[in-house]
Amino acid sequence: MLGRAERMLDRFLRRFDTISGEVEAIARRLEKACDLLLKDIVTLDRLFEHNLENFRSLTAHIQAGEEVLQEHETGVLPALLTAAETTPQETRQIKAQEVQDLRLRVERFARKLHDLRLARTMTMQAMPQIRMVQTNNEALVEKIQGSLLHAIPLWKNQLVIAISLHRQKEALEAQRAVSDTTNALLNKNAELLRQGSAEVQREAERGLVAIETLRKANEELIATIDEVLRIQEDGRRHRKAAGPRRD
Repeated sequence: MLGRAERMLDRFLRRFDTISGEVEAIARRLEKACDLLLKDIVTLDRLFEHNLENFRSLTAHIQAGEEVLQEHETGVLPALLTAAETTPQETRQIKAQEVQDLRLRVERFARKLHDLRLARTMTMQAMPQIRMVQTNNEALVEKIQGSLLHAIPLWKNQLVIAISLHRQKEALEAQRAVSDTTNALLNKNAELLRQGSAEVQREAERGLVAIETLRKANEELIATIDEVLRIQEDGRRHRKAAGPRRD
């Protein structure tokens, strides 16, 4: 019984060591994840500031570009077109080409300005996304730190309590087995003592030879003597009868 309890305790301790190792591994993973999240928070904060600066720069460039575009669309290009229309016939083709080249440059500039607006819009949309990721990271960091400060120590406490309770149970079962064995031995020995004592006393109270045995032996002896005497008497009669007669 005690050997079986020791084997069960050994298996439980091995499982405890495995679980304890897993808890330590989880704690290390949480610490590593927390460190990475904290680094990401700093990186995201710098990224937000960079996007904010980029947004401001794009806004300034867009404003300046819009002014230039408006100036060319409403001023420079119409003036050049008017000059081309009023130029002499022999140079009108050259002026017309200048107008066409300027119009193409204005269109390319307008497309670039449109791309800047799109870039500013994407930059503006990225900033709340960055803040959202930052906020989620901060919430996770707080949760992980809470787990490291409270949950992991609680796990360890519960594991220690569990092994203590298991040892307590094994000790109780061992003690119960000892008590049961002791009681069984005492009861068995008491019963054997009672039976043995009674048999000893009965044997002690018996005589060396029982009266009935002596009586029967005496009767058999008397019967034997009588039979021997009878046999002897019969023998004498037969010898007498067989001997010579005396006249």
